[in-house]
Amino acid sequence: MSLENQRPSIQKTLFGIASNTKAFTAAALGILVEEKKLSWEGKVIDVLPWFRLSDPYVSNELTIRDLLVHRSGLGLGAGDLLWWPPSTYNRREIAERLRFIPLSTSFRSAYAYDNVLYLVAGEVIQAVSGKTWEEFIQERILNQVGMTTSNPRHSESTNGGNVATTHAEVEGKLQIVKSFSSDNTNPAGGINSNADDMANG
Repeated sequence: MSLENQRPSIQKTLFGIASNTKAFTAAALGILVEEKKLSWEGKVIDVLPWFRLSDPYVSNELTIRDLLVHRSGLGLGAGDLLWWPPSTYNRREIAERLRFIPLSTSFRSAYAYDNVLYLVAGEVIQAVSGKTWEEFIQERILNQVGMTTSNPRHSESTNGGNVATTHAEVEGKLQIVKSFSSDNTNPAGGINSNADDMANG
């Protein structure tokens, strides 16, 4: 699992699944839609009255579906520097600061991958369900489908145990690097899982 201990990865070794987490966030919204607590075409601002993007029209028209499909008009990776490298902002503070980022394209006219609107989706889930994104994912998805050793927090990757260590090439040499441990963007990439649990899911 690491250069340091030379232990091999096994089917129960946890890895950060990164942006595969986005599918779980979409599924969580889908559950709330099925329960008629949300609509895919419902306006984000109706759930989060404080939410704004830089364009008032987009702020008023952005739907729950728009949070997931990377066509808001924000540029590629826009807002990532609000959370990476890890900042002192909490999740809502990051979302609130999106209003200061100019849009790169007109609304729904172009694809540009983003993480921060999944963070906003996590805030929607909390506002509607009364549970944090982490609680909802754990209780309504992971536990329900038998993903019993998975968890929904970046920070859990630093707690030891059967967790793969993060490595990267630094100055031409493969080295152990510090794991990303901020939970601010869990809805975009925070789940840790393994081969057994992903097969169950």
